[in-house]
Amino acid sequence: MLNRVLIFLAIVASLFSVLLISGCHVNCRSQTSEHKHLLIQMYQYFETLRAKPLNQADMAKFYNPKVTMIINGQKVAQGFDGFYKHFKMMLEKTKRFKFIFPRHAMLAEGNRIAAQYNIELQEAGKLKLLHVIAIFTFKKGKILKWDEVVSSSSANALKLNRHDQ
Repeated sequence: MLNRVLIFLAIVASLFSVLLISGCHVNCRSQTSEHKHLLIQMYQYFETLRAKPLNQADMAKFYNPKVTMIINGQKVAQGFDGFYKHFKMMLEKTKRFKFIFPRHAMLAEGNRIAAQYNIELQEAGKLKLLHVIAIFTFKKGKILKWDEVVSSSSANALKLNRHDQ
């Protein structure tokens, strides 16, 4: 278990150091600010899903039609339909699903933003905490790729299901 945590921390440090070293050119600052704002809106939208039904039209505000989600190297969702199925499954499978998103933990370069956050979820009566580093790639102001590295202190915390078939 300690080895998994150390590997996860090494990956996190590498991702953030690459973005810190490369920086952002002056002409991409406005675009980067818009991308950060979109991410914050997306997470706020996810916080409301228990109170109202999941809506593909709302999700289209955030995602490019060809969006892909990769978790720990596995493609788990592609396109609007795949994302809709993935998040619907997460809502059905969990009793509680909450993003803990520190806004200060975002680094940007060009059309990419790296973010560190946690996800609290309750599944089968057990509360789990997932530690996530994600790199979002944007195209035309929407998320094209969501690539996550996820770690948890509890075994079997994340069961990946493919939704792109």
